[in-house]
Amino acid sequence: MAAHIRAERPHVVISANTPLDSQRILAQACRETRSRFIFWFQDAIGLAMENILRHKIPVMGGLMGRYYQQMERRLLVQSDRVILISPGFYPLLDDWGIERTKTHVIPNWAPLEEIPPMDQDNAWSRGHGLDKTVNFLYSGILGYKHNPEMFVTLAEHFKTDDRVRVVVVSEGGGADWLRGEQQRRGLPNLILLPFQPADVYPQVLASASVLVSLINADASRFSVPSKVLTYLCAGRPVLLSMSHQNEAAGMVESAQAGLVSEPGDAAGWISQAETLVNRPDLRESLGRNARAYAEKHFALEPIYHQFEAILAEYE
Repeated sequence: MAAHIRAERPHVVISANTPLDSQRILAQACRETRSRFIFWFQDAIGLAMENILRHKIPVMGGLMGRYYQQMERRLLVQSDRVILISPGFYPLLDDWGIERTKTHVIPNWAPLEEIPPMDQDNAWSRGHGLDKTVNFLYSGILGYKHNPEMFVTLAEHFKTDDRVRVVVVSEGGGADWLRGEQQRRGLPNLILLPFQPADVYPQVLASASVLVSLINADASRFSVPSKVLTYLCAGRPVLLSMSHQNEAAGMVESAQAGLVSEPGDAAGWISQAETLVNRPDLRESLGRNARAYAEKHFALEPIYHQFEAILAEYE
């Protein structure tokens, strides 16, 4: 990409979700070609790396994490503009000395047309025996910032309730750990599936009675889980285990689209799950609110205009 920038010499480069070492190379190429560099800030990657490394490699990991925090700060300082997905990142950027005058807030969105509301009784749910049960469904990566044990807690609680299934669509270390716990504890109601093809993804989400997302307390400070936006499009109630201060949690609560408990609060998590199992009327109203919020906030034309206004500064 850096070579492409040097060859094409674009007026503006917008970069998001880029590893910091790669981001540094792209920013350097932009300085060489006098291209404007816009840092689209999705997550505080440096802060996330410090949290991960200091747990994995005591002492040295903390030093490595601070190195990446400093790199991220320098990149933000050197950027011509910074696009934030949430005003919740302002306190961090203020601490890092990033001038607010060069920042813009454009919240993330999800593809409304690609994730239409559908009936739970569909080809995918019937194929997996999930068309007539109350399903708590999670779809996505399970990494360091998640706490997969909460799914075990949920499955254990509803183990004798034939109505309820806990469905996790994922792969990797977190999914492998869950598979071991499923077998060790004897949890037939914990359904573990690999990632599904994109063309059936709307049916996967529609198979949920409740869509689930969770991140731990540390991650709530530096990450806004985008899957929650997709969940809202599906028109299903959302059950979250994350800090109430997280932008996604605030969105769900303001939309009256789901229930939120603090990370690690197993009792609160189970109590809210019980409420959703036993209140189909509440599930219906929360799901209706979820879709209404998505239709109001994820329309593309206003988002286009916000980006156009930023790019117009460099015409």
